Order: sequence, then structure tokens, then C-alpha cells
Amino acid sequence: MKLKNIKAVLIVLLTLGGLGFCGYTIAVFFFENIKKVNPNIVISILGLAVTLITFILTRHYERKKLIEQQIREQKLSAYEQFLEFLFTIFIRAKTGNPLTTLELNQLFYALNQKSILWLSSKSLKAYRKFIKLSLLIDPEELSELAKKGIQKSF
Repeated sequence: MKLKNIKAVLIVLLTLGGLGFCGYTIAVFFFENIKKVNPNIVISILGLAVTLITFILTRHYERKKLIEQQIREQKLSAYEQFLEFLFTIFIRAKTGNPLTTLELNQLFYALNQKSILWLSSKSLKAYRKFIKLSLLIDPEELSELAKKGIQKSF
């Protein structure tokens, strides 16, 4: 294991050293010969470089924003399903029609995939804790606990 790590570090160091040397050589060549080049060409090259860098950065930030927007939409869908799940439990508890074990398991299975992928770590921990507790408690008792929670909330 350690031998592989040492090889990887050496390869990275040699690559970085080679890139640094190439960069240094190009910079020296550029600064030695800049006096010989027409100033208009240098200004044109700098303008082109600034334009290209601006374009690349703009495209990068646009892509990043698009990805964040898509992730936000997926998270919103997961949270909507999560709230629907909770309100189903609360409504069934309030109406006195508790969920059966089968219905509760079906709700859990329907929610698990999106919750694992898109809920925040804090929400996911709370959800896991809720699942563990609800699996230990009879569905009728869960409905009673949900009723008490609703009564305290309102």
C-alpha cells in the first residue's frame, strides 16, 4: 500500500515539476521576444485571451447554475413527497383510521428512493430515526402518537 502511495506522489510531483518547467520556459521565451513583436499584435492577443477566458468562465457558471437548478427541482420533489408522507400519517391518525403495517411499509418504500438521494443529511437522519421508531411501534400506537403531536402543535 505504501509503495503505491509513494509512486503516486512521485508521479504527481514529476508531472507538476514538468508543467512548471514548461511554463517557466514559455514565460521566458515570451518576455524575451515581446520587444520584437508589433505592439498591436500583442494587444490583439491579450484581447483575445481576455475574451476567451471570460467566455469559458461564463459557460462554466451557466452550467453550474443549471445543475444547481436541476438539483433544487429534484430536492423539491423529494421534500413534497416527504411532506405528503407525513401528512398522510397525521391525517389518518386524526381521523381515527390508523395505518396498517402493510400501508406504512408501502409508504416507506415509496419514499425511500427519493429521500436517500435528495434529502439533506439532517432530514435524512431524522427520517431514518422516524423509520426505526415506527418499525418498533405498532401502527395504531404510531397513530396515537401522531394525534398527540398534532394536538400539541395546534
